[in-house]
Amino acid sequence: MTDLVTLAEWGAPVAAIGGGALYARHAHPVAYWSTVGLPLSVARLPASYSSTVDACGLTVPPSRWRALAVKATTRREIRPMPPRRGMIRPTSTGLWLRLRLAPGQKPADVAAEKAALIYQHSDDERQQEVAAGLDATVRKARQAAREAAVLDTPEEC
Repeated sequence: MTDLVTLAEWGAPVAAIGGGALYARHAHPVAYWSTVGLPLSVARLPASYSSTVDACGLTVPPSRWRALAVKATTRREIRPMPPRRGMIRPTSTGLWLRLRLAPGQKPADVAAEKAALIYQHSDDERQQEVAAGLDATVRKARQAAREAAVLDTPEEC
């Protein structure tokens, strides 16, 4: 009997909140974003930022001083450095994030991966399929640029 009461005490509010969230997502998307989507996105971004940026190839090797300091103090492996992330600014359509690029990085590198990053952090399966397609397109364009650069190099006599 106590299990049934506990289930009623906890299950009913959880079901009501879950049902309300699903209703708000369908009927009032702005209210859903403000109350559910935004807090979840803000909490998820710092947790997955460095691994996502590393997977996209947007990291650079650390400076010699940083590598020396890491070796001398902690004895852990030296990891590549992602671009520094500024304050997360919420908007009605998503999050605004300012990046400070490390020396050697170009804004064009980030712009090429931007669309894929947007879709990778989506919960919708269709948008994740779009992200996979964008990744393939970017890889093909980079490969074509590399091949064109190799073909355009002058031959030495």
